[in-house]
Amino acid sequence: MHLLSALPRHLARFLLISSLLAGGWAHATSGAQAAPGLDTEALDLAKSSIRATFSRGKPRFTGVFRHFSGDVRFDPSRLGAAHATFTIEVASFDLGQTALNQAARSRDWLNVEQFPDATFVSDAIVSAGGGKYSVLGKLTLRGKTRNVVLPISYTQTATGSLFDGVLPIRRLQFGVGQGADTEPLGIADGVTIRFHIVTRLPAGDADHESETH
Repeated sequence: MHLLSALPRHLARFLLISSLLAGGWAHATSGAQAAPGLDTEALDLAKSSIRATFSRGKPRFTGVFRHFSGDVRFDPSRLGAAHATFTIEVASFDLGQTALNQAARSRDWLNVEQFPDATFVSDAIVSAGGGKYSVLGKLTLRGKTRNVVLPISYTQTATGSLFDGVLPIRRLQFGVGQGADTEPLGIADGVTIRFHIVTRLPAGDADHESETH
């Protein structure tokens, strides 16, 4: 019996994620790349969204990224081959007010002229049980790359998949809001990014799924 299988699920998951963060991350990445590939599920952009929420004192602000693209390949029975990448057009960040949008896109904040895209690339996906997973990957924003762990929930539908995830980050780790004029604004360092991703299976696979339901 494998050691991890003899441990409680939550402890096994903790040990696996800890080992990946401690140095096994690259090994997990190479294993995923070597596994047989999965078909890409097309993003349903009309139903998908990526949002970012931050606070300035008590008020909270949420903006939506209007333009992004991605490649999702997922099968819960073949996590070694599962993979996801997203490219976000940072200048499409919309807070609903022209003045706020201009400030967010400025050089001290998102600096969209120099860094037009943000990216997320998965390295490994670990099951947490009950349709929940931890996606280990790299987030690049404003030219800085950090290892992150994105907890997600997964639901299979008749035509594809539904993924929801919440990723807390520290904006200063990515150099967002680093100018001398940002501190008096009282904007918190913590930012929450919410992913709601809807995908569609290739036509042949979708037809097969509908027949089996």
